[in-house]
Amino acid sequence: MPTSTAPPAERIAAEVLDARKVRRLDAPVCGMSHGADSGTLQIFVGGAEDDFRAALPALEAMGDPQRILHVGPLGAGYTVKLLLNLLWFSKLVATSEVFAMGAKAGVDLGLLRDSLLKSSAASYFLEHDFIRILTDGDYDDSFAMVLACKDLGLAIDLGRDLGVPTELSAVVEQIFRRSRTEHGDLAGEMSPVRLYEALAGQEFRLALQATAPVDATVVV
Repeated sequence: MPTSTAPPAERIAAEVLDARKVRRLDAPVCGMSHGADSGTLQIFVGGAEDDFRAALPALEAMGDPQRILHVGPLGAGYTVKLLLNLLWFSKLVATSEVFAMGAKAGVDLGLLRDSLLKSSAASYFLEHDFIRILTDGDYDDSFAMVLACKDLGLAIDLGRDLGVPTELSAVVEQIFRRSRTEHGDLAGEMSPVRLYEALAGQEFRLALQATAPVDATVVV
């Protein structure tokens, strides 16, 4: 199962496949389109250990062998990927908010990023993902807003099923849904940054590149 689906769908599939004694794994991936092109995807695998070992050569053909992780029984791969997406989307919103405040305060965004990377606030997202916005204005069209909103909804549903409050995640989901409304279903998954660029009155770009003013939009 290479994509994010709701647990009820997984359970229904499990009943059908178990009746036919079909061995299976859930193995969602991450690494964006460039990871798929280069064969360096990270893969989270749920299922029996023996089945994982049997499928490993096929998985290694798609992903980085050092980043193919057996994370538990069936369903665990799906859960880990869903939680990874939830945290990534939350980082996107938090980072955008920080950069909007920095921009409005007149702080050079390149220096702000460098300062954050040299502090306890450093993150892989800030170093490797957000930089694509700062340098290229790349909002990652390889993963659409409609899919990002779907995954956020599934993550919140999972929290409800587990009895875990998801107040922060619910706010992140609403910001993503606002961006989907404004920028369209097929806009890139980092399009919520554009809401904060509008609020700051400028695009988030490094000083060597020209910044373009945009209409102000209030983000709630």
